[in-house]
Amino acid sequence: MPLNITFTISDRDLQRFQTIVTAARASDLHQQSCEDIERAIQRIVDIAMTSSVPDFIAERLLHLKLLLEMVNDEEWNLE
Repeated sequence: MPLNITFTISDRDLQRFQTIVTAARASDLHQQSCEDIERAIQRIVDIAMTSSVPDFIAERLLHLKLLLEMVNDEEWNLE
């Protein structure tokens, strides 16, 4: 039986997330090429897909894997 979970993120939490995003944008990671980022995402998906993860995570990983395949498919010609 599925279970929906709702939670509230406080203003303090939102500020913390914004600080993390701002720091990431300013870091060297922001200078990585799209190909580097795609390879890193693919490694994460591959590792996670071979691990025992909750169904809701596995479902999202499948979506992410499909998007990566679309980006790398020459016939789709996505940038």
